[in-house]
Amino acid sequence: PPKGQSGCLAECENRAKRVECDAPLCKAGEQCGNRAIQNNTAIKIAITEGFGVSIVVATEDIPSGVFLGQYTGQVLANKELEERIGKEYTKKQKLYVLPLNQDLVVDASIKGSICRLASHSCSPNAEVVAWKVEGLDCLAMYSIKDIKANESITFDQSPQFQLLKTSKRCTCGARSCQKILGGLANASGPLMCGVCRTKVVEGGTTGQVCLHPALATPVCGECLEQYRQVDWAWKLMTTKTPGKEGACRWCTKTGKMVNCSDCPKSFCKKCLKINLGGNYIKLAETGSWTCLVCDTRPLDKIRAVLWAEGEEAKTETAGGDLNQSVWSIMSDVGHLLNPGTRSPGIPRITRPPGQNSPGIRGSAQAGPRGSPQTIPRPVGGIRQTRPGALRGALGPRFPGPRGNSPRTPSGLSRPGGQRAGTPFPLRPALSPRLLGQSNVTIEKVARQSPGPAVQQARSGQTEAIINQLQRYSGLSIQPISESVSHLDGIVKEVEAAHRILQEACNEARRISKEEGLVKSKERIGEGVKAARAKLAYVESRL
Repeated sequence: PPKGQSGCLAECENRAKRVECDAPLCKAGEQCGNRAIQNNTAIKIAITEGFGVSIVVATEDIPSGVFLGQYTGQVLANKELEERIGKEYTKKQKLYVLPLNQDLVVDASIKGSICRLASHSCSPNAEVVAWKVEGLDCLAMYSIKDIKANESITFDQSPQFQLLKTSKRCTCGARSCQKILGGLANASGPLMCGVCRTKVVEGGTTGQVCLHPALATPVCGECLEQYRQVDWAWKLMTTKTPGKEGACRWCTKTGKMVNCSDCPKSFCKKCLKINLGGNYIKLAETGSWTCLVCDTRPLDKIRAVLWAEGEEAKTETAGGDLNQSVWSIMSDVGHLLNPGTRSPGIPRITRPPGQNSPGIRGSAQAGPRGSPQTIPRPVGGIRQTRPGALRGALGPRFPGPRGNSPRTPSGLSRPGGQRAGTPFPLRPALSPRLLGQSNVTIEKVARQSPGPAVQQARSGQTEAIINQLQRYSGLSIQPISESVSHLDGIVKEVEAAHRILQEACNEARRISKEEGLVKSKERIGEGVKAARAKLAYVESRL
């Protein structure tokens, strides 16, 4: 590299493989920038106390891709860690364990660097990854986002729970929160795999289920192993759609895809329809769509039946509770309508002997149908008089005799012999409704007086829908407005194309100083192709 500039940056092959350069072999020599751990680079994080908990924060503004520190601890084999947990560590011991490779782990529970004290987040600003330094494996923490001074350092701690074969409820509150950390969760059957729809828990039983690595939803062992074998970096490089993976993040297969507007991930329509319903696909196809990894809130209903280790079992889902409530209500109504089969939960109304209730069927004055001690249940039940209601009228929904309505004074009537007053309230005005995918909303309006009609240009589909709806009596269908979400999606796509071109120009300026004009032009060409694809999609939507 030129004098005064660092070498072995983003274009370094060793850096791409997460291998630090060896000083005698690196062509950059002392200007090599890929020896952060060997040079014992000063860390840019510190510990501060907040609400009685140690929090790791940044000491200065840190850009993305910067070395924060080495995650150190005792290097143990997997079997040694299991023995230590079973014999030496108590249940109150807080564990800080991360996998180093297939055979070794780093145990920082007793002693280690301050990187172990960083908080967890499903949308972290740092990551802990394995690097090869002088032939040995080690863990290093790097920033993956721009971090401001005094901002808390967070990383994904789910590998720790997967290593310990346990699970924990996550409360980080991020849009991409997985709710349950770890590769396993408990659930009650019946429960099916979200990919192949095979039963993972039989009905009437409770057991452990595997969780999808990206979505934290139930998945069978075969589908989980198939997902782990996919190289998503290779998918991104070889896809036909620029900047997108081209394979479903749920089932790893290709087909009719829906692409995320914020990340390269894609999902097939088949998985979305099976797990979230056909209406969700219509929502995803309208404007820009955020995938289920960036925003996991649509998966909350699927995850509601899962619980982590140490939590109480969820024997019934929210839908089951609702059905049970509706069934109990319908059962009570059936008993009221059929007095011969009385529900044990509805007691009879009793009163002391000698007290009568005039005006109620089944009283002592009614003769053989009742007794002074017990009031028989009449067909349809007994409705108590509402407070403040007029005699002979139980309210606006139960008026008195004809011509003596509580709404109209006695003796008054409408012309033509019609009864004055109305026993039921009028129905509220309907809100505008959206008609299919025609971008036209309708609402019920008063029919206007005849006058010179103003013809408006309408599409064939819109004209056909309006002509069909005009047949209904009392309706005057008028286009109100176009869908705002349709326009918002187009604007977001144009803004995304603008950002792509701006990033390409900024990188081209930097590359021209370091690598020359040839690679700078190539970078601009890539940006133009990506932006052109965005604008072509916008043109098809107009």
